[in-house]
This record gives sequence, C-alpha cells and structure tokens, in this order.
Amino acid sequence: MKLSATVKWGALFGAALLLSACGKDTATTNSITVFAAASLNDAVTEIAQAYTAETGTEVVLNFAGSGSLAKQIMASPQADVYLSANARWMDEVEEAGLIIDGSRADLLSNQLVVVCMQSAPFQLSSPAELASLDFQYLVIGDPAYVPAGQYAKGWLEKLSAPDGASVWSQLDGRLSPMPDVRAALKQVSNNGKLVGIVYRTDYLTEKDQLRELYSVPLGDAAPIRYCVAEIAGADETSGADFLKFLSTPAAKSVFERYGFLPVNND
Repeated sequence: MKLSATVKWGALFGAALLLSACGKDTATTNSITVFAAASLNDAVTEIAQAYTAETGTEVVLNFAGSGSLAKQIMASPQADVYLSANARWMDEVEEAGLIIDGSRADLLSNQLVVVCMQSAPFQLSSPAELASLDFQYLVIGDPAYVPAGQYAKGWLEKLSAPDGASVWSQLDGRLSPMPDVRAALKQVSNNGKLVGIVYRTDYLTEKDQLRELYSVPLGDAAPIRYCVAEIAGADETSGADFLKFLSTPAAKSVFERYGFLPVNND
C-alpha cells in the first residue's frame, strides 16, 4: 500500500497554522516567533535557546516544510523571522510585500544523500541504477511544497538511466511524497523496504538507523540555499537582533556541528 502524504500534510499544515495563530498576537514584547524549515529543527532550536539565555527574549519556534510556512505567512503574517530552505518560497513571501527591505540574506547550504535502513539489502554503485533497485517506494519531501523534494526531483530529472530516460520518469508510481524532509527521514528509518533522498544534515541525525547509499556531489544538483528574512509588521528590533545572532560565530559553530555548509562552499 502506497504511503499517502495528503492527509498527513493537511494535518501538519492545520497544526502549524494553529501555532502561527498563537504567535505574535499573544506574544509579549519579550518574545519573537520564528518560522523555520523542518531540516533546521535541531540547529535552530539550540541557537534559539542560546539567544534566549543571552538576551532574555523567548523564541517561539514553528518548524514545517518551507512551502507550508510561506503559505501560513501569506495567509496571516504571524512570524517575526522566516527561514526557508530555498529561494522559491522566500521569493513568494517577498513578492507579497511581507519582507522587511534589506533583511533578506542567504544563510546556509546543504547536500542531498540517498539513504536506506542499515539492515536493508540495497547497494548503489551508480546513481543511474537507482530506479532498478528493488525498493518499494522512494520517499522524498513533496516537491510541490518541500525544498528537499524539489532539489531531489531536479537532480533525478537530470540523471539519465541506462536506457537514456530520466531516472525521475522511471520512478513514476514508486514515489511517496512527505509533508517535510523530517517526515521522509522517519519513514525510511522505520521501513527497510524504502529508499529516501534527504539532506545530509537530516541523515546525520539518524545515522545509527540509516545507511548512506549515495552522496550527491554539490555540482550535480541545484545549489541548496537556506534564506532568512524578517517579516513585515514584526517586532523589528527583536527580529533584526535574532537575524544578527544567526550570523555570530556561536551560531555558525552550531550550524557547522550539525553538518550545514556555508553558502560559498558549493
């Protein structure tokens, strides 16, 4: 039975939208709300805790797929800061006039990896062989909303199988899209019949459960860009301060420890 993302994505979006509604409207002047891509969960949580310890400002965090977050912001701009895993969704928020001028910046980069459970029998000597592996489903973030899925789809569309067709076209019917990259990661971690494409940083959080089948060279896929910006109507002082904190040596060391790359490394 194919893994379905429709109900899961809808439930996640509803829960996240409820969280966003509880953001700036109920926050005190000593708190900010940060919407961040799901793949940033561990690193941004740690950085937010350090920021609170240093400044006394509480950071309310909302993690989801970047597209889901962008749609929440455009429906009701409750966030103070938005961290997207690609430029596309940041562009849409900016085109809606919801970004404070001059606040947008590229923050980080990442890398795609193909993974499976440690105990799964799969081997991959060449990425072109991916479609011929005997897995049940390839699990990725939903390309319609999730940057990790968009990056994966773009790479697979450029990748030629032995018969000359794109690997992406050969996987039709064996794709299982998830509402964010962490949901994709969990599916693969719990099912030896699945293969997934996730960020290297996500793989590292589950490396005791997963095995890397292939690491996508940085030049073979579209450059991965995490963008950050302050949302218009936000507490501009606190939002700007948090953006500055994300670029401090302390924050950079946290991102590096979780495996993120600087944007000039790809």
